[in-house]
Formats: sequence, structure tokens, C-alpha cells
Amino acid sequence: MQTLDELIKHVKRYYAEGTWEGFVKSRPPIVNANPEKLAKEFVEEGLSRRTRLFREYIESTFNRFVLPKISDAYDARILSMPCANGEEAFTLAIIALEAGLRYFKIDGRDISEEHINQALRGETWLQKRRIEQLADYIEKGYFTSTNAKFPYPNFFVDQSVKNKCEFYVHDILSDEILGGYEVTYCLNLLIHLSETGRDIALWNLTKNMRQGDLLILDEPYEIPAAFDGRMYGQVYEQFGWKKAFNDFLANLEAKEDLKLRKIGEDNVYEKMV
Repeated sequence: MQTLDELIKHVKRYYAEGTWEGFVKSRPPIVNANPEKLAKEFVEEGLSRRTRLFREYIESTFNRFVLPKISDAYDARILSMPCANGEEAFTLAIIALEAGLRYFKIDGRDISEEHINQALRGETWLQKRRIEQLADYIEKGYFTSTNAKFPYPNFFVDQSVKNKCEFYVHDILSDEILGGYEVTYCLNLLIHLSETGRDIALWNLTKNMRQGDLLILDEPYEIPAAFDGRMYGQVYEQFGWKKAFNDFLANLEAKEDLKLRKIGEDNVYEKMV
């Protein structure tokens, strides 16, 4: 980005409406800000990332769709994009190891250099409730406690998990995925992009996918049946955007250039010829 105006135009073109306004709302005046520094701060601070270990949707889709596909594969590769601080990639690695798989690799990619560095260090934060939900052999077999207090990481991921994961800085709006992944998880990305941004991200994700490769997108939002129609006012503000995003994810087959076929009720797609 060479100028502040170019940075603002970039964010407003490729990211969801209100993203830039939300970023600058609680900041000092940016009129004289250094655009390069501001762009880095936008990536590290302004982009919302919600991730945690052992999300139910990841485990469910892995067991139903991923495991049957890669159980007999040698050197299977799975992509987590965006991976934030690596918790999704670590989750996939642990689930695969617990399923008895040995010949696989998890790649995590994210636009944030800060998050990638954290992932490379194997740092994570587990809430007390989440720790209590873990089987004892999972907690003691794959994690080491640091006894640190939030927001510092209170656990380190075991080396056996880190050995299965590699992490890279990657801007999906600028650079395509070169391919070679049997499965791509893309969660919590498209919801933050504009229509133009979504089209570019999906193209860069799927362009080099091979026939039969899987693309797993966000879990559908829950919407009360009574509201699953035309919405107005506060009801629309609460559920309308969720329904619109559900409809977008559920109808990617209509984007013929992507050559995707939906399989199952979740947002799981298979690459066609």
C-alpha cells in the first residue's frame, strides 16, 4: 500500500461493509498515519479471528468426510486457511493421530505474521471449561501446562503435534493456493469479506484443487424456523445476515467456474473435473 487512500480503498473493496470503520473507531486519528504501519496494524488487530481447540464442527466433519478420504492415503495433506494462531491445525493433527493416522501433514496459512509466529511456537490458551471437557489422556498426552494467566498462553502443544504441522504467512486475496491438498478447511474467512473478496478468495482456494479434493467451509448458522423467511427490523439485524451467509455457502454449485459439488448437509464441497 503506497498511500492511506489506497489502503482504505483496498479494505472497503475486499472486506465486509463496516470493517474499516470498526477498525478505526477506537483508534487515534489516522490522517497522518504511516500507511505501511497502519496496514500491518489492520492485519494484526483489525481482522476478527475466532478460533479454539477441538471445535465440534471440525471433529464432526473430519470423522464423516476427511477420515474416509485419507485413511488409506500415503502422505495426505490438509490445509487450514486461515489458521489464526494454529489451534485449528493442532486440532486436526490430534484428531488424525488419535484415529491412528501417521502419514499426513497439516499446513496452516494466515495473513497475520504475529499469529503464525505464535503457531510456530506451539502456544495456546485453553479455558478451564474446555480443559475439564478433555479426556485426561488428551490433556496430558498432547499439552504441557505453563500455569500462565490470561492473556498469556497457558499450554504448549506437544512436539508430536507440532511435527505434523507447518505454518506459513499467506494472503489469500493476493496469492492462490498451489494445490496438493486432499482437504482444505476454510472457516471464519468468507464472513469477513465483501462479495468481491469472497469471489477472489474462493477462486484462489479452489483453482488448483484436484478432482475429488474436499473444501470444508463454515458451519451453517442456526436460525429459528419462524424467522427462516422474509425478515424486517430487529429480526433482520439479528438473523438476516446469518441467513444470507448460509444461503451463500449452500449455493456455491451455482458458481460454475469453481466446479464444486456439495456433499452432505454441511458446507462440504468436492472438486469436480
